[in-house]
Amino acid sequence: MKVPDLQKLIDKIEEVVPLPSVAMRIINYIDDPDAEISQLAKLISMDQALTTEVLKLANSAYYGFPRRVSTISEAVVILGFSTTRSVVWSVILSSTLKKPVLGYALPEGALWRHSVAVAVGSKLILQHANVKGVNMEEAFVAGLIHDIGKLLLATYVAGAYEEIVKVIAEGKTFDEAERQVLGYDHAIVGSMAAEKWNLPNIYVDAIKYHHRPNETDNLMAKVVHLADYIAYSMGWGSEGLEGLNYTLDESVLEELGIAPEEIDVLFNETLDQAELFLSSIG
Repeated sequence: MKVPDLQKLIDKIEEVVPLPSVAMRIINYIDDPDAEISQLAKLISMDQALTTEVLKLANSAYYGFPRRVSTISEAVVILGFSTTRSVVWSVILSSTLKKPVLGYALPEGALWRHSVAVAVGSKLILQHANVKGVNMEEAFVAGLIHDIGKLLLATYVAGAYEEIVKVIAEGKTFDEAERQVLGYDHAIVGSMAAEKWNLPNIYVDAIKYHHRPNETDNLMAKVVHLADYIAYSMGWGSEGLEGLNYTLDESVLEELGIAPEEIDVLFNETLDQAELFLSSIG
């Protein structure tokens, strides 16, 4: 099997993960310090499907607002810009992440469920963590997109499946096996895709180091690593091989100010909230 040049692989991102131009304009606009609610609402309203799904989520049990939200402007006011970003990312990626990822032996819906669990878990971890400067809604997005590289690598992982299985049988983790057999792993590929989308470095590094949190000072990567571990412990995403030999880097607990006994609490909260989110978005 011939493994493609890494840059050529990244150049295919728009074919594999199509992001609507309106959605990307919205995401970029939200990050503009001069962004205005009226203009953001106008941008969202340009896409009928996105408008419908944003209102659906804004009125869902997951967000739990006491009264019905009937307009996009109202939704943005109530949700806030950061949460609106989370909602937009969830809507635009749900259909892509729900597809089977055969190279990773993930059936239809498995990667989506895992990604939601990591997104929700990342947000919950920050409610327990003793850290500053990390936004909960940014953590949700980082968790949601942390495995985006799998979509690009799936074909080549499928072609090297037997070799990767042999390496895992030797005690290596899945990402270590990817690097040994392919020369790079899904985390590296995903981080380069995030760079191509011009996403902030906090997302790029969180994706790149979510399996190797000890190699970065990026707290987001450590949050996503812990959430990833919790999601696999729940069995969400472990249909394939990646859950095998998955080990929590316990140094992240100290860095995040989370006691080991809190993991069980986070497990139960993540399970409940992830199921609620999935029932809300469909």
